[in-house]
Amino acid sequence: MARNILILGAAYGSLLATKLLMAGHNVTLVCRKKTAELINRDGTEVRIKLRDEAMHRAIFSRDLPGTLDATSPQDIDLSRYDLVALAMQEPQYTNHTIRVLMIKIAEANLPCLSIMNMPPLPYLKRIPGLADMDLEEARKRRRMSFMSACQQTSRQQHLLTRHITCCFGSWKRTSTR
Repeated sequence: MARNILILGAAYGSLLATKLLMAGHNVTLVCRKKTAELINRDGTEVRIKLRDEAMHRAIFSRDLPGTLDATSPQDIDLSRYDLVALAMQEPQYTNHTIRVLMIKIAEANLPCLSIMNMPPLPYLKRIPGLADMDLEEARKRRRMSFMSACQQTSRQQHLLTRHITCCFGSWKRTSTR
């Protein structure tokens, strides 16, 4: 059963979107208006080098079984989505329209996942039990180990995508797209 996934961020989110589109799911990328227009007109292209291949291969969203669209943050109807993926760099979450969207996502009680090394601190501080923790220290450690984390990101995203795909069958919510 195809699920509807909202991904905040078209740059980092494109790889996850491509993997979800390969599995037949429907994805909406949240990005700036001009980027959304480009994606809606031309789709996306992800270049990836698979193990034991000498050359990178191009994967075009328009050739995949799922459907892709893109929109700006203020135009999102959250009732259409089963899952939200956070795929932006931390400073982007300070944008007013993104902050408003994040509040709406929290109020809608949608399941969220972050494909980044760590979700934005303001978002984490709203979670009961984390509000009183010294998250700034964790952030500093994260930055020191950034290069190490980058090397593991591709493998983690692959495992995460497989896990998400496996879990979709057990969700109670029905698709409305």
